[in-house]
Amino acid sequence: MKQTGDLNLVKKINKSIVLHHIRTDSPISRARIAEMTGLTKATVSSLVNELIESSLVEEIGAGESSGGRKPMMLLFNGTAGYA
Repeated sequence: MKQTGDLNLVKKINKSIVLHHIRTDSPISRARIAEMTGLTKATVSSLVNELIESSLVEEIGAGESSGGRKPMMLLFNGTAGYA
């Protein structure tokens, strides 16, 4: 029998990837995460919003613009807990 992952598993994996990039490359913007991971900007934004709601990530203000709207920079909340 073939075993495949469901949408919840894929979402958990993608959220883990996004969190990893925020932890290792912060401060970082949603657009940069999308570029680095290949995920869509909408997917990254949705996952980041969930991470913000769970207090693992915080928005720290606008970054430098490269010709468009200034990106909102993200930072890992190191005091959110321990793993």
